[in-house]
Amino acid sequence: MKTAREFMTVRPDWCTPDDDLTRVGRIMKEDDCGIVPIVKDSASDELIGVVTDRDIALYVTAQDRKPSQIRVRECMSTNLVTAGPDYTEDILLQQMAEHRIRRLMIVEGKNKLVGVVAQADLARDPGGPKDRTRIVEAIKEISEPAISARSR
Repeated sequence: MKTAREFMTVRPDWCTPDDDLTRVGRIMKEDDCGIVPIVKDSASDELIGVVTDRDIALYVTAQDRKPSQIRVRECMSTNLVTAGPDYTEDILLQQMAEHRIRRLMIVEGKNKLVGVVAQADLARDPGGPKDRTRIVEAIKEISEPAISARSR
């Protein structure tokens, strides 16, 4: 079975908490991605958070502020679910489904950022029919909407 190391985007571009959201947006555009890892500082690979395209959209519109005026630390998520580079695709899919997330930061040692695996990375490389069924089921679980206050 394949591991995260075989699927991951190696050494993704990152930001620090002091960067502004304009920098995050530029990385997302240039790298065609929807998430940017946040490391402790420019001399460190220590993962401390992430910012997603959804975070930016909700934070900027809710605050009615310009992205250049918002520091990453103001809207980054710090409650992270991570995986190791040797985690199998089954474990990656299980974590994504359990936590309803589409991307996992891949870390080694003391939270050293080494890569990112997205749901799409796993979906693009299905094996036989059994694997395709497993991936489709996991994607369904990942995509389940959270229970909102409106639906209660």
